[in-house]
Amino acid sequence: MSEAVKMIYTAEALERGDFQLGTVFDENQGNINNARVVRLAMEHGMTLDAEQTGWLEAFEADPKGYEAGEGWSYYDAVTEQGGLSDKATEYLEERTDERFAWVWDTGGLTLMEMSEADTFGYFG
Repeated sequence: MSEAVKMIYTAEALERGDFQLGTVFDENQGNINNARVVRLAMEHGMTLDAEQTGWLEAFEADPKGYEAGEGWSYYDAVTEQGGLSDKATEYLEERTDERFAWVWDTGGLTLMEMSEADTFGYFG
């Protein structure tokens, strides 16, 4: 039997003031937002193994990744499709009421009402 997912971002939590809709991580912060979303998901219970933790820490030390070299690197592990940033976003989405959406746009992350995301064409 699987454990039920604890919902964090719900209409009730919004009414209580547990969180606010709007910009979570400003696009002006650049690549580091990829690490910041992983840390946010970790605050809500997402876990990383030792290798993933190493990638995250290396990325936080050098978020531009210029020294990563050739092939798979910590930079790719955090930022590429299916990387830690995507996994963290999915983790948060699983714990978010279907009325809200996590939207990445030009490097910034916003939590908004799904109707607003649809209006702006983020989903289809």
